Amino acid sequence: MNKVGLYTKKVIAHFKNPHNMGRIKNPDGVGKVGNIVCLLPGQKIHINNDLKEINKISKKDKVLSHNGQYNSVSKTVKRNYKGEILSIKNKLGTISLTPDHLILGIKIPKRNKFLYTQNRKKLIPAWYHAGQLEKGDIILYPILQEEKNLKRIKINIPKPKWDFKSKDIPKKIPLDSDFLRLVGYFLSEGSVEDKPCSTFIVFTLNIKEKEIANDIKRTSKKLFGLDAVLREILERETLIVYLYSARLARFFKKLFLKGAKNKEIPEFIMNLPIEKQRALLYGLWKGDGYVNLNRDGPRAGYSTISFKLAQQIKLLLLRQKIGPSIYYR
Repeated sequence: MNKVGLYTKKVIAHFKNPHNMGRIKNPDGVGKVGNIVCLLPGQKIHINNDLKEINKISKKDKVLSHNGQYNSVSKTVKRNYKGEILSIKNKLGTISLTPDHLILGIKIPKRNKFLYTQNRKKLIPAWYHAGQLEKGDIILYPILQEEKNLKRIKINIPKPKWDFKSKDIPKKIPLDSDFLRLVGYFLSEGSVEDKPCSTFIVFTLNIKEKEIANDIKRTSKKLFGLDAVLREILERETLIVYLYSARLARFFKKLFLKGAKNKEIPEFIMNLPIEKQRALLYGLWKGDGYVNLNRDGPRAGYSTISFKLAQQIKLLLLRQKIGPSIYYR
């Protein structure tokens, strides 16, 4: 098929001699040319505080758009495609797409003054075809704007009828910095043991992390009225913190799922004000993160085997105006 740039000669002919010229009532000046489907079927998309392959998205979903909002899907389309596939990579990840896919970005002029960040910030973004972008150009990424400031959360796990042993816990708890920091510790170091007649929360720490253990103990007493049990295993250099409450354990399992590779942050936390989310990030980093100030360019890192949790942390950091780099091993 003969092409002129990104378009076929047939499309160019329509540009030069539009058939409906003068026949459209009240034209709005907006038009689209070309195929609208440009991503590969397995490409994962941010939807409804989740990640879903684009070929599985339906009109029930809401997709994270360039404006930072979850917008409704008006229709889904698929087509057969045979041609060039581009891969665009930056520090947030890699995406594969067709050359005609539109991307919101900034083309960097070939002048020395645009080697400096302060001059690049003055450039105006626009929609470009993927095939027009080059190494060194800037791709814009949405910063989540959804926000709902919940004050408290209900522990909606009923106490079993024949449970005469479990200690009562509050029906509601505040969504404050203590709880969110505890959530960060749990996502990094915690797990739920769910066995018949033995269901509890356990935090597995390095034996040197007594500050975290004491913080978990203090916070658990304040929020839930629970006395945490600490146990040192010297030969493994491990410090374990137990919270014995079946209801609380099932509540955490419901919110954050079970297993390190399945952990996630629930939507109501993702949509909290950014000031509150800082306590969550603090807990995450104290658990599985590190900060190195003794290098040329300070660096902080966080490790997880949960793909979804990594993507959610990316969104949280962007909300704090921190641009992360994501690496896979």
